[in-house]
Amino acid sequence: MALLVIKHGIADLWLQSFHTKSYKINWLGGHRHYLEHSVLTLLIASWFLPLQYAVVACLLDYCCHWHVDWAKHHLLKRTQWTFETAPKFFFFVQSIDQILHYLTYWLIVILPYQFFF
Repeated sequence: MALLVIKHGIADLWLQSFHTKSYKINWLGGHRHYLEHSVLTLLIASWFLPLQYAVVACLLDYCCHWHVDWAKHHLLKRTQWTFETAPKFFFFVQSIDQILHYLTYWLIVILPYQFFF
C-alpha cells in the first residue's frame, strides 16, 4: 500500500509538472495521466503478484483514476468552484478525490487476498 501511495504522489504531482496547464481537460491529455498511473501500478503490482493480477490492478487503477478525475473536473466546472472563488469547497472536492484514489489502492491491495491467499 505504501508503494502505491508513493506512486500516487509521483504521478499526481511530479509527472504532472511535465504537462501543459490544460492537458487534463482534453481527452488525450487526461488519458496520458491515467496511463502514467496505471503503468506505475503495473510495475509495483508485478513485483508482488502474478502478472495476470498485476494487469488487473493496472486496469483497475486506470479506470478508477479516469472516473474519479472526470467526476471532479465536471463537478468543479458545474459549480465554478476554484481555489480563488470557493477555496473551502474546492479543497473539500480535492480531498474526496484523493480519498477515492487511496481507496482504489486499498482495493488493489486487498483483492488479491480473495483470490491468491
